[in-house]
Amino acid sequence: MKPAHVRVGNVTFGNDLPLVLIAGPCQLEGRDHALGIAM
Repeated sequence: MKPAHVRVGNVTFGNDLPLVLIAGPCQLEGRDHALGIAM
């Protein structure tokens, strides 16, 4: 398989690069919750 890269901001994801974990809330409880997380 040939290397495939995707760049998002200053992070590069690729099948030949170290694993990158993206995590966050599973759900938003409401507007205040969403704005609090965004801060």
